[in-house]
Amino acid sequence: MNLLKKVIKPILLLHLMGSALQAGAQCYPAFGKFTTPPALKIGYTPFYNNGSEGLFQVKSLPEYGTRGPEMRHIWNGSNWDTISVPLNTYTYSSDPVQVYNRKIYLGCKERVFRGAAASAGKCFALLRYDKGIWDTISGAMLDTGLFVNAEAKFVSNNQGIYLYLDFTFKDSALVFHYSDSTRKFTQIVRGKPTRSNFSSSTNRIYAAPNRILLAMRQINGQNTTGFGYIDSSGIHLVNDSNFNTKLDYRIDAKNGDIYAMERKDNPEIRIYTNKLLKRYKTKLDSKNQVTNNIHVRDGVIIWLRPESNASLIHYQILCPGESRWKIITETGTNEKLIRSNIHGIFLVDFRWPNATIYTLDNGAMLTGSVYIDNDSNCNKDSFDMPIKYRTISLKGKNGSYFALLDSNGQYETYLMPDSLEISDSRPLSSCAKTKIVISKTGTAYSFDMPVKKPVHHDLAVYNYNFTRLRWNDYPYFQFEVENLGMPADSAHFTIQIDPKLKIISKDKSIDSIRNNTAYGKLYNLGYYDLRKIGLRVWIDTATTKPDSIVCHKLEAFLYVPEKDSTNNRIGHCRKVVYSYDPNQKTVDKEILSPGQKPRLTYRIDFQNEGGDDAIDVRISDTLSHRLNPESIRILSASHPYTSAYLNRELSFTFRNIHLKPKKEDEILSRGYVIFSIETMNNMNIGDSITNKANIYFDLNKPVITADAVSRVPANQNNSAKSPARAMETRLYPNPATGQVNIIIPGYAGQVEAGFYTSDGKLLFRQSGNQGQIFNISQLSSGLYFVRVSQLANGNYSTLKLLVE
Repeated sequence: MNLLKKVIKPILLLHLMGSALQAGAQCYPAFGKFTTPPALKIGYTPFYNNGSEGLFQVKSLPEYGTRGPEMRHIWNGSNWDTISVPLNTYTYSSDPVQVYNRKIYLGCKERVFRGAAASAGKCFALLRYDKGIWDTISGAMLDTGLFVNAEAKFVSNNQGIYLYLDFTFKDSALVFHYSDSTRKFTQIVRGKPTRSNFSSSTNRIYAAPNRILLAMRQINGQNTTGFGYIDSSGIHLVNDSNFNTKLDYRIDAKNGDIYAMERKDNPEIRIYTNKLLKRYKTKLDSKNQVTNNIHVRDGVIIWLRPESNASLIHYQILCPGESRWKIITETGTNEKLIRSNIHGIFLVDFRWPNATIYTLDNGAMLTGSVYIDNDSNCNKDSFDMPIKYRTISLKGKNGSYFALLDSNGQYETYLMPDSLEISDSRPLSSCAKTKIVISKTGTAYSFDMPVKKPVHHDLAVYNYNFTRLRWNDYPYFQFEVENLGMPADSAHFTIQIDPKLKIISKDKSIDSIRNNTAYGKLYNLGYYDLRKIGLRVWIDTATTKPDSIVCHKLEAFLYVPEKDSTNNRIGHCRKVVYSYDPNQKTVDKEILSPGQKPRLTYRIDFQNEGGDDAIDVRISDTLSHRLNPESIRILSASHPYTSAYLNRELSFTFRNIHLKPKKEDEILSRGYVIFSIETMNNMNIGDSITNKANIYFDLNKPVITADAVSRVPANQNNSAKSPARAMETRLYPNPATGQVNIIIPGYAGQVEAGFYTSDGKLLFRQSGNQGQIFNISQLSSGLYFVRVSQLANGNYSTLKLLVE
């Protein structure tokens, strides 16, 4: 299906940058990527902090074996601030640097600093960084005995700095508070921390801009069934049977909502927002859990789950109110940790001896409609007609996106924050460049595309049934008829199915079947109206054998003259095989001709072979560097989908597909997607293009397809080896009708003849002895290439054949 014939000139440029793209109630896109706007490469060992006033910090040490200051790198929302921490300053927390009221503080145990000595038994708890110099805060001192057998954690927010001391052996904890008004540490909490199985002992206090979460089962002598939190009005205890101390608690790094979740299959997410409790179920695979607990920002929950072999890492994202996780998959065996704060969600990627910080790009929603502009005013009104069930292309700096139109001609997709150009394969109305208006509501954008009204009749047919056929199977043949021109009352079609197959069911649009030929009519064809025609066949074990060639042909026409009648018929031949993997990727052109720049059509089939419904299916296809991503066309799919192309990865996401298990329903267990793409350059002898896809059923490990290979074979008729045979191979008669003979003088073995279209598309193969008659009755008039292989020695020749 030729949906995107040409990429039209830029219609509109959307600048989707900066804070205007904060996701809000919307979610990060399922195809999101970690990129490096705050790019920072640090040496040796990183440390990090979540919370505070949006602080995200990392630590880099001097080269091994050398002395020098420790450097702290602090992300301030737009760039990195780098400060030097004094030598021999013994800090008592892995994240002792905090930002409060736009000032940087350091918690340490040094008794003397810049000439100021602590009292006996005291230590300076805070140093303040000002204009490159660290100053002591004389009032912020605590007894050194407090730190014996205690694990410390610093967090900060708009209300001040909080020091949490966890005394593991005493089953107790203390919380101290510092603010600019008091200028000293004051104990505000004495209690008992939770002891869950999946949180380390230091993760009992979390910061949001206006709220501090305390995951404690006792606070100031009062027991809690849930948690406590601190805001500007004081300390609050939450006693609710929906919460308990065995849950994994987190606070939203942006808005202060408190989340609780058990790490188990099908957990319940519980959200506390100013006494309002929200609850919803989700499905979570916890088999490969890690110590990097969940993180929340702006209502988006994210956590990390590696595969057992650590070669794939899933960053699972749960959006507000959803019941299914979205998955971002990264490859690599390096240790990766997630951190979130007011500025975003960050990834720390360890690559010894260095580490790199990445950020997860936020998404924005784009919606709109595509319609025939009947009155040519570029304003959608009752005179206009929607274009349905088609794909439009959205091209950006970082990749491409594809949106599917629904029954009302409307589309909806998530975008990465970059500049986009909206395009469509159909000519836009002449006033589109000056009168198209984009509207914006919050973080959602709306864009309508008025399409120019066609003035000619034109019908086109498409066939994507080039995947392998399994012997004794029941494949579904699907064909498409598209009205590319003016509306038509009706169109007639015929589908010829190979007589070796048996037709066992048909769509309603097929009126009758005679001698394995289906007849039917399509009524009321609108502008760019796409109709699907299908029938199911049985590869009869009595009439077909493995390696049999079966062919089918589709023809459709209108009852009025058409602008182009060459696209009204199409056919294809395939070989029957005994068995194959139902999760496969195939290509329509396996043999390519040199000197050409062909368009390849790929089909990815998938089948649920598990024991339960597959709710979501995701396909990840890393395309060869020989393919041109600007030429991608999404042609067809079995179910509604969203798609994107980023960093050479073409992804398809089928949400709520509910694919049945194969053992329950063979037909409803299957799905597919079809796309086409051009090669980057002309193909030369010896060139090949190899691709495979990863298919994810829910949160399971990927099913990896076998390679789909297209190649330009080298000429094996070496002149020194057999100089005469290639020249002596003959086809006769030529031109031919119905049958052709193949003659190879001096060769007595078997041959295989492959018949190809002029652009390299394989139609069918036949095997036999040289000199015998080969049946070509299924070929229509035209020019073809025949590849004659000598099976005994591997030599082959390629000849032209003209069919009358």
